[in-house]
Amino acid sequence: MGATQSAEKEPQPTTKEGILLNANKNALNQCTMALKADHDEVQKWLNEVLANSAQGCSLSEQTCDTIEYDQWEEYAEAIQESIMSGVGTGAEAQKAKDKIAETFKGMSHMVAASGNVAVIDLNKPGGEQVIAGWAFAFARDKDNVQFASVETGGVWKMQAGYQLQSKGWSDTQLQEKVRNYITYNAFTELLQQLGSS
Repeated sequence: MGATQSAEKEPQPTTKEGILLNANKNALNQCTMALKADHDEVQKWLNEVLANSAQGCSLSEQTCDTIEYDQWEEYAEAIQESIMSGVGTGAEAQKAKDKIAETFKGMSHMVAASGNVAVIDLNKPGGEQVIAGWAFAFARDKDNVQFASVETGGVWKMQAGYQLQSKGWSDTQLQEKVRNYITYNAFTELLQQLGSS
């Protein structure tokens, strides 16, 4: 008497969050694991530094939508207008907006994708300091596009007489560590938004 085994397929997700998580979870998890050490180091440093900041604002935007395929271009244009709108108009912000525009162009040729863009603009004495990150997940089928994104970070102004002290990191190291920090935050928030535990 032979044993019969039924090969049960795992059910396919049906919610927009589930579809996006299914298509992008492994890549997002790998990225966050690679960035964790820098995140923790910069988090400690920022807590010390921000004690000497004046006013500031936190960036926190999230979206998760299902868009009919024939409406994708219009949706993409509208969402690009709002992404990183709170980070100013400096050169770094413009570079990020240009990269976001290129990312959206590339999505039209993909079935699924995830990624991020960061704006790091620090050490402007008496000026606004910017650490902002945007992460997205995208998946499409023949009829619909599933799209989720998060924006995280902050913009603040240092108090008079204070300048960021970078714990002995060179400017290049500081930029890299802060970029890893904000990327980790953006990907982690995106995973949470999509229901990953």
